[in-house]
Amino acid sequence: MFEIIQGDSLNLGVVIRENGQPHEYDANETVRFALSDSRGSEGAVIEKTLSYSGGQYILNLTPVETGALIPGRQYWFDIGLQSGSNYFRVIECREVRIIPGISKAVIS
Repeated sequence: MFEIIQGDSLNLGVVIRENGQPHEYDANETVRFALSDSRGSEGAVIEKTLSYSGGQYILNLTPVETGALIPGRQYWFDIGLQSGSNYFRVIECREVRIIPGISKAVIS
């Protein structure tokens, strides 16, 4: 599980490991992040392709993307690697908690 402040940006580094070793970067592969409001859903609220830098894959979420998420609602994410027609789930479905921004909570 991880937490996101509603309306904030998030830059998260992900290291993919195979047999305990870092996965070798391959430009022909795509690493995808999907966030859904129900566990096991086929649809995604946010879907992103991760970039690669410095030995890790980088997830960048913008304030516009996180601003649309509702505090208190359960969200779930997973990360998968696509190579050709093969798809491998790298991080299994996990919970994401959305926290309201303090200034927004004070104004409301």
